[in-house]
Amino acid sequence: MNYRVNIIVSLFTLALLWACAGSHSNGPHGHYKIQAGIDSVVARVADSLAAELFIEPRAEQESEVLKQRGRSRVAESDSLWQLIEMRRAAQEKDSLAAIEAFNTGAKVIASYAKLQKQANAQIDTVKIAEKIDKLLVNAIRSFKKALYYNPFDTETHSWLAHVYTLRASRFEKKKDFKNATYVLEELIRLDKGNHSVYARLAENYFSIKAWKAAYDVFREAERVLKETGFLNIDRPGATLHELAEAAIDSARLFNYVFYQGVTQAKLYNADSSLAILHRALELAPDKSNRESVKSYIDWINWDDGNINGSEKRDELLAKQAAGKFKDAASGFWKLAKKLRTAGARDEIEWRASVLTYQRVGDKERGVKGLHELIQRFQQRDSTGVAHDSTYARYFDDYAIMCHNLGLEKVQEKDWQSAYAYFLQATKVQWRGSAKSHLEIAKIVQNNPELVLKHCKLAQKNESTLDIREHDQLYSLLSIAYLKIGKNKEAMQARHQGLKLKAMKE
Repeated sequence: MNYRVNIIVSLFTLALLWACAGSHSNGPHGHYKIQAGIDSVVARVADSLAAELFIEPRAEQESEVLKQRGRSRVAESDSLWQLIEMRRAAQEKDSLAAIEAFNTGAKVIASYAKLQKQANAQIDTVKIAEKIDKLLVNAIRSFKKALYYNPFDTETHSWLAHVYTLRASRFEKKKDFKNATYVLEELIRLDKGNHSVYARLAENYFSIKAWKAAYDVFREAERVLKETGFLNIDRPGATLHELAEAAIDSARLFNYVFYQGVTQAKLYNADSSLAILHRALELAPDKSNRESVKSYIDWINWDDGNINGSEKRDELLAKQAAGKFKDAASGFWKLAKKLRTAGARDEIEWRASVLTYQRVGDKERGVKGLHELIQRFQQRDSTGVAHDSTYARYFDDYAIMCHNLGLEKVQEKDWQSAYAYFLQATKVQWRGSAKSHLEIAKIVQNNPELVLKHCKLAQKNESTLDIREHDQLYSLLSIAYLKIGKNKEAMQARHQGLKLKAMKE
């Protein structure tokens, strides 16, 4: 994640004295003030130093944390149509009428293919969409007429189901998915040896959210695929053993198994879904497919098989992406209480805190929530240090919140709170810590020893400072050394500052 903390400051005179009458408030921790999201130890330090250190600058400071979480979206494309050879067997007196009706439907599909190309080229898409829908309706009418004359024609059944499915997927007509399902069920009764028909039926069940039926038929598709592998061998003299051991389409097998795992997840059977998905992982024909399976396995395992929790997280992320920030934040806070694992709770509380701080505008609740998360993590981990990129992100966000709240308190001339927030930001490891140390040095200029302490700490990570901040850092160092009579060190600090300034200019 990239964070930018823009700080515009003007150095202020050293002669102004602290004036903060009434700055202390009574509370459960005694006479000192504890700001939201701040450790009590830090608040006590800030309070003890307030009366002797803080001066009143004239400064304008602005901060903004911009993060956009969005969800990637995948667009489906049509790559469906290849016209078939229309060879018909004349077995009944109505065969000619059936063939004529079938051919009419096929011609309609040919027209559809041309319109689809225009739609893909974005040529008057609204009118083209209307024409496409009309064509598909006409195709349905023609294929149904063909079936009236020849109800046992499996090819017509297949095309009719295909057009229903296409119309449903293009125009979100659930009724057409159901019609396609009905036709495919009839087709299977006529042809039980075609695994692709089972697969299409399963896909239509999937589209209407008939998860159990989809799972059962995907299993049947796998079975038929395996049992009909012998059709891939057309070599004269092939032995029965060779036919029995014939290779099958590995990509199709992977898809049928993968979607069995997905439908089991839709049924909230986490253990069954994971077992099937691990089988799919072994069947995956390429890296892209393997990554898809791993991603789904991770999704199920996000909260130790709590699929409801994973679905709710996705739902709330969608609300956030749609700009419904209050609803999303409220939902995240509620979801956090229902999760099984510490890691999942931490993530959701982080999302709730950042959203509450950044988009809802309740900054105190946001920083307090993230502070509690950081404290809880530090209690679980004896080192108190983020060991992976996920927790490093939480630490970074918390420190940025504290730093920017410190800048706001400087604007309000609430020096005690500003000091507390900046000091709190330095208590966690984040890449902008030098900025927080520099801000502390600016507001404690009444105590040159503290100025030197925080300037030296800022120097440890000074590569994160911009040219203006470098200038401020070495000016503060030089002045602090002068105040304690270390003129040689003051000259060296001045020289270093000028040298860095020359290099950056």
